[in-house]
Amino acid sequence: MTIETDTPQVKIFERPSAGPNILILGRIHGNEPCGTEAIERFISALDSGAEKINKGRVTFIPICNPKAAHENKRFIDRNLNRSMKVRSSKEIESYEDTLANFLCPYLEECDVLLDIHSYQVGCAPFIFIGSPTGEEFEYAKSLDIPYLVYGFGSSAQGTEKENLHSVGTTEYARAHNGALALTIECGQHLDPLASEVAYKAIEDTLRFFGVIGEQRRRARSEGGEKVSTLLHIEKAYFKEKEGRFVTPLKNFQSVRQGEELGRYSDGETVFAEKSAVLVLPRDGAEPGSEWFYYAVSEEIPD
Repeated sequence: MTIETDTPQVKIFERPSAGPNILILGRIHGNEPCGTEAIERFISALDSGAEKINKGRVTFIPICNPKAAHENKRFIDRNLNRSMKVRSSKEIESYEDTLANFLCPYLEECDVLLDIHSYQVGCAPFIFIGSPTGEEFEYAKSLDIPYLVYGFGSSAQGTEKENLHSVGTTEYARAHNGALALTIECGQHLDPLASEVAYKAIEDTLRFFGVIGEQRRRARSEGGEKVSTLLHIEKAYFKEKEGRFVTPLKNFQSVRQGEELGRYSDGETVFAEKSAVLVLPRDGAEPGSEWFYYAVSEEIPD
C-alpha cells in the first residue's frame, strides 16, 4: 500500500450489542508486511459486507510503524516492541517514542489483542503467549498454530541497547487492562503464505469471541483436537559484538550443550550453554540485541 503519513491510520468497526473490544495490529516492525496485507484484506471484506461484525468493537491499525514500513526496515530509532510506555514531551527521544504514545491508549482500552508479526529465518508459524493457562491459552489454542511459546517477556529483559523497558504490546495490554493478548509470528517476512496465516488468525480470533459468524470456543481439527507444541523460553542470548552463526540456524532447531553456534569477529566462539530448542535465531542481529533464545519443550496442560 501507499504510505502517506508518519502517523498510523486506524479503522474501527463496532456494533451497539455488547461485546469485546478487540485490537488487531500490523507492522509494529516495518519489514514485516503480512499483518498489513491481512488486515487490509479483512477491512475490505467488512466494507463490502462479505464479513459482518455481530457485536462489540474491532479496531484495526494496519501499519503501526509507517516510517519503518516506508523504508522496509525493522525500526527507525529503536525497537518499538521493547519500549511501550507513555512519555511526556520532554521524554520523547525517538520516532518510536511518538508511536508508543499513539498506540498505548488503544492497548489500555482493549480486551483482546492480536499483534501480527513475521520473522527473518522463517519456519512454522507460532504464537507468543503469556502463560499456558486460562482463557488466553484457550484463545491461543483456538488459532490452530503449530507452536505456542511462553516466557518471552521475562527472558527479553536484558541489555539490548534499544531496550529501555522490555515492554511490548502484549505485556502493556495485559498490565493495563488484563487483556487476552497474543503475538503471532506468521512465517518468513516475504513468504506469501504468511499473509494467509495472518488472515486466518484474524478470522479465527473474531470467531472465537463471537464477533463474526458463529462463536467457536475450541480448536478446529480433523479427527480430533489439533495439538500444538508448547515451548518455554528460559533465556535470551544477547549478541555482544559483531559476529555470525557458524552455520545457518533454523527456528525451533534442537542443539546440544557445547555445540558451536556462532563466532564473533575477534575469533571468540559461542557454544550452546545447554541442550535446548532455539527460538528466533537472527544471524544479522545488531550487537546488544537478542541473537537467539533458549527454550525447552513442555507438556500442554489438560
